[in-house]
Amino acid sequence: ADRARKRWEISQEYPDLCTWITHQKGALELCPTWHLDRSRALDDLGFALGTRSEQTCDITGVDQSIAYYQESLSLSLVGHLDRALGLRNLAAAFDSRHIQTEDIAYLTEGIDYDREALSLCPPGHPDHALNLSHLSIAFGSRYRQIGNIADLTESIDYDREALSFCPADYPDRALSLTKLPVALGSLYKQSGDIADLVGDIYYDQEALSLCPTGHTDRVRSLGNLSAGLGSLYRVSGDVTKLTESIGHNREALSLYPVGHPDAASILDNLSAALDLQYQQTGNIAGITQSIQYGREALSLCQAGHPDHALGLSSLSFGLRSRCGRAGDTRDLTPGTDCGEEALSLRPVGHPNRAVTLTNLSIAQGLQYRRAGYITDLTESIDYHQQALSLRPVDHPDRALNLGNLAVDLDSRYKETG
Repeated sequence: ADRARKRWEISQEYPDLCTWITHQKGALELCPTWHLDRSRALDDLGFALGTRSEQTCDITGVDQSIAYYQESLSLSLVGHLDRALGLRNLAAAFDSRHIQTEDIAYLTEGIDYDREALSLCPPGHPDHALNLSHLSIAFGSRYRQIGNIADLTESIDYDREALSFCPADYPDRALSLTKLPVALGSLYKQSGDIADLVGDIYYDQEALSLCPTGHTDRVRSLGNLSAGLGSLYRVSGDVTKLTESIGHNREALSLYPVGHPDAASILDNLSAALDLQYQQTGNIAGITQSIQYGREALSLCQAGHPDHALGLSSLSFGLRSRCGRAGDTRDLTPGTDCGEEALSLRPVGHPNRAVTLTNLSIAQGLQYRRAGYITDLTESIDYHQQALSLRPVDHPDRALNLGNLAVDLDSRYKETG
């Protein structure tokens, strides 16, 4: 069985994996319940069956893997140092079962095993950070499935603790720095606490410092940091954060060849950031570049692409902004058309529907002020009211909708009495 395992570890070929499983089952038969090697034989067979299940998506393989791991665990003494490995194996098997079935009960059971494993690996134990990382991932998965903010907070706490045990040159530090800013960004969206956003940016900056020029993850780190800085600008109004965000986006874009499909999200972000900068400075060259980037992004995200709505929305923002400042009415119709198509791709319940409604309401308001058609004003009011219904009282953009709606209602009163 050991030779068969080594052959599979070298080849990673499916037939060699099946051969190992066959030999491992034979090895287990030679280890009765009292045999000292039975626990190891059970663990090896559980691992092999779990690996094959991942390759074939055979759910019965995971069930068998769990059964072998549970029997192995029953043979280890509570509190024994080797028990932690068995607990982690069992937690991983339940996680695989959860991925296949989306049954939250399996994930929760896996968390219980991970917690016990952590209790056996206190600070100073070589596997302490590993156990913390496993728990962080598990709580993050449960948060994404059921949306309980307590799970997200616990995931962040475990990640932060794991990071504290990883020195600057530790290979797994980069992994924690990849997960932690994303979790803090999600927490900020839930809590609105600027400290969570500042934490997100702090860890993104460290992650970028670990990805020098030429590093495969540098583009991702630049994108994450620019997004955090853009969010901080929207909250604080600090233009230097917006300038930094644009600089990081430009560098990220320079790392992609022209026309690369993965550049679409960077182009969208850069388009949106330049639009915000234009609103501050009024520099027509900036908004022209914003529109250019928006069109490039849209060309990479044709109809049916998951980011098509984002591209439409970014281009709509740019065209609307140039019309509002420069007064070029030729931008109005294509800008409104892009906004309406984006809205059709963001039905009720979509997280970005309120943003799209706000964009459309402003565009329709501009169209009314340029052409004087009351129907445009009526549509602007309707879009603002829909956007308001999606924004709670403490939402930072609610004031924008209220202010614009008040202007539109005043205009309608003057028109109709």
